[in-house]
Amino acid sequence: MTVIAVFLLVVLGIAIFPMLIPYLLSGYMVLNGFASRSFINNLNISVGGANIFLPDLFFATAIFLTIAGVTRILITGRLRLLSSSTKVILFWVACYILFFMGKIIAGYIEGVPLDSMVRRFALDTQCIYLFVPLLYLKQEKTLRTLLYFIVLLSILFPLGQPFLYGTADQVSFEQGQGTLRLGFGYANLLMMLGVLAFFVWENKIWLSSLPLAGIAMLAQRSAFISLALCIIFLTLKKKNNVKFISMLGASGLLLIATLFIIQTTMNIPVVDKAIERVSETFEYTGTTKARINVIPITFEQIGNKPWLGFSYKEIYTLQLQQNRVAFAFNMLHPHNFILSSLLRTGFIGTLILFIIIALVLLSAYKLMRERNIHKQGMYLFSTLLFFIVFGIMNTSFISAGYVFWILTGITLWYLNQIHYLENLQGGNEQ
Repeated sequence: MTVIAVFLLVVLGIAIFPMLIPYLLSGYMVLNGFASRSFINNLNISVGGANIFLPDLFFATAIFLTIAGVTRILITGRLRLLSSSTKVILFWVACYILFFMGKIIAGYIEGVPLDSMVRRFALDTQCIYLFVPLLYLKQEKTLRTLLYFIVLLSILFPLGQPFLYGTADQVSFEQGQGTLRLGFGYANLLMMLGVLAFFVWENKIWLSSLPLAGIAMLAQRSAFISLALCIIFLTLKKKNNVKFISMLGASGLLLIATLFIIQTTMNIPVVDKAIERVSETFEYTGTTKARINVIPITFEQIGNKPWLGFSYKEIYTLQLQQNRVAFAFNMLHPHNFILSSLLRTGFIGTLILFIIIALVLLSAYKLMRERNIHKQGMYLFSTLLFFIVFGIMNTSFISAGYVFWILTGITLWYLNQIHYLENLQGGNEQ
């Protein structure tokens, strides 16, 4: 009964305040990072034999909000208020959604169970989330409040990670891969949003040592590489490089001190394990070897379905086999969003996705040239860059794609604000 009440409150809250979705998704990342896998798997309600999870509610409400918002724009003629860059990106996003609508129609004809097919469609079309900030964000103050909330979560999350030591999930993971990982899900993405906010605005940058410690305790090498590239990018873009580098150095020292305090007070070998994991970043470890060995098999399957990729029927069959057949698991989780996209969507779907990513990155980079929102553009570009590089080494583009698409929607919102002000200024001059 409690779970049903929570689900109803979520739907009601989003209906009243659509921008609640990014808050709820951020909170869900925290929950997913701390809670046991059994708890997350049981956090659902059953309707007509189908299990509905919290992310399903977020996606369903985002679809309704999108339909309502787009309809309003078309009826009122407000489409002309959108910038040309936004219109181009939305055209390709529409193509991407239509591509998967074709797959879901084919899946229905082939007899794929409806709940499985709908959940697959929801994972594939998380681009829907970009419409939430694009259509319902009213003022930049709302974005600042959201950023403060995310930064707060990124600071608080590492404080709870040491208490995951010794839990059943943590022990099982360490026995399986030999890695001390204090946290689950994609909490790295949450803490990345906090770290990069400190790096861009530099206010109280010393606090970045906390989310940095959290990233170290999660021990994902993909996060280390992605963060390093973002730091290089920000260093090149910062006007006062020496000051920024010195501040980064101070944050690094605080990071080491934070890890030593945790290791000493709680008797958890976080420093030793973090150093060991960083040293393995470019080593040919067991997991690296396994994933590299999957690549030729992946390309062989891509060659069999070059244009459209796996159908929903084929994906459903793989899902039934993934817990007992290594091939099925690897085809569903190749730990590389490019390979995953080629498998799921072939060259056609992947080309559309790449066009969208390129246009969004270009748009975020364009924002950096605007004097009044230079730092906002720098933040959006660096967070998008982190997500893309991070996704090349894991499955985050599928399981947590909403992060990328909400950042995309915020980028487009800023483009429209610039377009609106330019039109207003032009009208005043006339």
